[in-house]
Amino acid sequence: MIASIQLVIVKFRWLLVSLGLMLGLGSVLFFHSPANSQLASSCAAPYSTNWPANNPVWQMCWKTAENSSGVDGSGLELLSVSYKGRRVFARGHLPILNVKYDPGGCGGSDLSYRDWQNVTVPYEANNVIQANYAEPTTPPVTVCDHPGFDRGTFKGVAVEKRADRLVLTTQMQAGWYRYIQKWMFYADGRIQPQLGFSAVQDPCVERPHNHHAYWRLDFDIEGAASDGVDELNGGTWSALNTETKRPKASGRRWRVLDRNTNRGYEIIPAAGELPADSWGIADLWAVRYRGNELDDGGRVNAPNGDQAQLNKFVNGESLNRQDAVIWYRSQFRHAGGLDCHLIGPTLKLVGNW
Repeated sequence: MIASIQLVIVKFRWLLVSLGLMLGLGSVLFFHSPANSQLASSCAAPYSTNWPANNPVWQMCWKTAENSSGVDGSGLELLSVSYKGRRVFARGHLPILNVKYDPGGCGGSDLSYRDWQNVTVPYEANNVIQANYAEPTTPPVTVCDHPGFDRGTFKGVAVEKRADRLVLTTQMQAGWYRYIQKWMFYADGRIQPQLGFSAVQDPCVERPHNHHAYWRLDFDIEGAASDGVDELNGGTWSALNTETKRPKASGRRWRVLDRNTNRGYEIIPAAGELPADSWGIADLWAVRYRGNELDDGGRVNAPNGDQAQLNKFVNGESLNRQDAVIWYRSQFRHAGGLDCHLIGPTLKLVGNW
């Protein structure tokens, strides 16, 4: 009898843990086991967000760029993201940013730089709750809105709880570059990770160059197990059963599904997004989760002119009913005066959520 009571108590405690995010108990969340202690310390208020306030459909934790994972940081990092109580991401972040100049440009003999994502710079946001957190009532003003110079005193993450969407914003710096990172979440389940490329005045910024951003999306659709990756070609979906890298092509899309429920997310490239050249390497890598593959080694260990070193993660492992991780590359070409342009894919719900 006592043993039965103890078993009921244990099961009830695990039920509370699994419901913790839905109930707004930010520190009791499931995550890949190596990060449990890290998540618990980073998900207390204000580093947990539920939206909308009444009957929230989105629940997540986040970390500032300064506290993000990886050798060079990974920007505004999201953890344990759920939609309507079902897990979407274990982690979403941006571990790799690099830039390649045309001949005659900057970047030394390789004409390239590997940038870092763990240094923020002030911008304008009202309704500051504490030093690195704001809930602005009007959209934040970043260098995207006034390319060429910095302005403002807020340095951190702005969380806009709009009527139609949730928007998280931060602004990072790497030398003269300014990177404006946004995550946008809609009531219908859509997600838009975006990065804006701008700069302050410097002779290099007007010389033609290509920025490359590599998002890492650790999908855990309804949990880490039983996920699969598909690719759309010519109107037909087919499974990617082993680790692979893939280029963009007309009409090509990808999706990650839980094979038991067929719920998942489709990855839709932005219109006009440039396909990878030989330096960008590829547009998407589908790999199996490994706890030591949160980045590719960073600036210090980047040979070949600061290129992304993601091919080393493709080694033939199965993606069939596994824990799938997607690396997705976006590119912006800058060949004129100072400006700003936001790029990034759209992630769209698949199945009945």
